[in-house]
Amino acid sequence: MDNIKPYVKYSELAGRMPTQDEFGGGLRAIGLRSLVVSLSALMQILYNDGVATPQLQTRLALRALTPLMLTRLRRLPNAGERVVFFPQQILFTMKFAALRSPDREDGRPNEEFRDDVVEVLLMASDFLDEIVVPADEDEARRVLLSHIVRNFLLNATDQFRYMLPRAAVLYLNLPNDPELSDDPEFCDLPTIFRDATGFELRDFIAFGLALFPWFIDQSELRGTFTPERQSMNPNTFFSRTRTDPEIARRLLATLSHTHESLIAEVSERVTRQPGTLRDAYDFLPFMKRPLYEVLGDVVVPVHLGYLAAKFSGGIYWAIFDHLPERERLRFSGFFGRVFELYV
Repeated sequence: MDNIKPYVKYSELAGRMPTQDEFGGGLRAIGLRSLVVSLSALMQILYNDGVATPQLQTRLALRALTPLMLTRLRRLPNAGERVVFFPQQILFTMKFAALRSPDREDGRPNEEFRDDVVEVLLMASDFLDEIVVPADEDEARRVLLSHIVRNFLLNATDQFRYMLPRAAVLYLNLPNDPELSDDPEFCDLPTIFRDATGFELRDFIAFGLALFPWFIDQSELRGTFTPERQSMNPNTFFSRTRTDPEIARRLLATLSHTHESLIAEVSERVTRQPGTLRDAYDFLPFMKRPLYEVLGDVVVPVHLGYLAAKFSGGIYWAIFDHLPERERLRFSGFFGRVFELYV
C-alpha cells in the first residue's frame, strides 16, 4: 500500500479544470520528435528508479515545475507524497500527441519547451479519471475487464534480470525435458514461434538480452542516467553485440513505430471504437510496438514495461494467437505442464 499515492492535477495547481481544447492546443505547439524523446527519458527514469521511490518525485518536481507551481504544490494536502509524473499520464499524452503534435523537432529554449510539456502532462492527469461505464451490463463488464487488465500491464514491475532468463527456461529448455518431450500433447514451441513471427525464438530472446540492459542499467537517483543511453542508434548499436545485425534490424522494425504507423494505428482504433482515444488505459498501439523511431538513427522506448512484456508473456501470446482455435487448448494444457515443472 505504500506505493499507492495521489497524483497532482493541473486543476489543483491552476485552480480550474483544463479543457480538451486547451490540451490539444498545447500539444499542437510542441514538436513531436522532441516531445517523444523527453517523455521517453522520463518514462525510463520512472521505470528504473520506481515511480513512488522516496525523493524521486521531489527531485523531478524541483527540476520541472515553475516556482509558482512549486509554491502551489506545497500547499496541497499530503504534498510530500504526491506523484507529479507517472506512466499512465505520460502514455495518455503520447497517444494524443501522435495525432496533434507536428512531426518536427522543437527548437525553442529548454525552459520554454519544458514548461509547455509539464503543462500538458498535468492537464492529462485531470482526464485520467474519466472512465465511462456503459449502462448495458455486458458492455460494462467488457469495459471494466479491459480497464483492470490494462491497468495491471501498465503498472507491472517484474524485473528484467528475472524475466528473460525465465522466458529462456520456460520456452527453450523445459519443453525438451524428458518428462515433457514424450507428452502426448507435446508442442514444439520454438517451431510454432518461428511460424508465427518469422524469427527463431533463441534469436528473439538474445535480442532482448542485448537491447534491454542499454536502457535499464542507469539511474537518475544514483547519478548514472545519461543522454547517451536514452536512445539507441540501430545503425551502430548491434555491431557491438553478439546478435546478428540483419536479424536485429528486422526484429527492431517489428517492435518499432514510425510516425506514420503510429498515426495509422491510433486512427484506425479510434475509428472502430471512438471512446478509445480518451480511454485512460487504452495504449494498445504502444503495447504492440513499444519502441518509437524518432529518426533513422534515433530509436527510443515508449515504455520499458511494455518492451519487457514482449520478451516474457508476449512469447506466449504470439504462439497462442497464431494457432487455430482447436490447437490453442492443447498448447495451453502443455504449457501448464511446463510451468508446473518450472515451479
